Amino acid sequence: MPLPEDKQLLKLSDELVETTRETFDTPKNYRPVHAKGQLVKGYFTPHKDASKLSKAPLFTQPSTPLIMCYSTDTGFKNLPDNGENGSRSFAIRFVLSEDGHTHYDIMTNNAYGFVVSTGEGFLDQFKAMRDDKMEEFLDKYPHARYFMENQSPAHSYSFATEQWHSIHAYKFVNDEGKERYFRWRIVPWQGVMKHSKADAAKQEKNYQFDDLEYRLSHNKPIKYRLMAQLAEEGDEVNDSTKVWPEKRECS
Repeated sequence: MPLPEDKQLLKLSDELVETTRETFDTPKNYRPVHAKGQLVKGYFTPHKDASKLSKAPLFTQPSTPLIMCYSTDTGFKNLPDNGENGSRSFAIRFVLSEDGHTHYDIMTNNAYGFVVSTGEGFLDQFKAMRDDKMEEFLDKYPHARYFMENQSPAHSYSFATEQWHSIHAYKFVNDEGKERYFRWRIVPWQGVMKHSKADAAKQEKNYQFDDLEYRLSHNKPIKYRLMAQLAEEGDEVNDSTKVWPEKRECS
């Protein structure tokens, strides 16, 4: 995919990468964030009514191959699965061409919403972490304080019992030109099952990734339902810190 041409955006992106590496002391051969992770493969089969919401090919063809990555949010490559820090993330690439160059990507977290709403705010967060000035950052971004104190998700029994939420809102367009904003929600077939903080601390250091490895090597696939939380009039669609009410329809 081509890089954006916005010089200010490119500068911000470069500074974010550099600052996150400094913050977490992440080695150059690791990703600056989501440094601990595992790639897996799978496939997506759409519901028969999905094409009513969108004309996208992933909803009109029988199935689509997937490349996915489970990871922890930080740049700490050895972050323990049983610790209190670090949300979990689940990225999905829908491979829409044989050469793999045409694709659609989804990025989700197990937390609801996000700590800040802009790239500049995200950069401020990592600078504050690096420079030990988090109180100043939290005073400047009151939602960040609320998010960190209230939105940190409990750790699941395994990735197979975790629910995932897209940070951003997107827009469906169907064959009739009807538009509808939504956020992705990925729901486990087994149901959501979480450890208490105390029980999570008793688990092995890499218990979630060890469980994933076991499932992959013993033909025990993880299954999810890919759902869309549909926005209603008045819902904020350009601010990732704004969580929509749970009563919103999920299709």
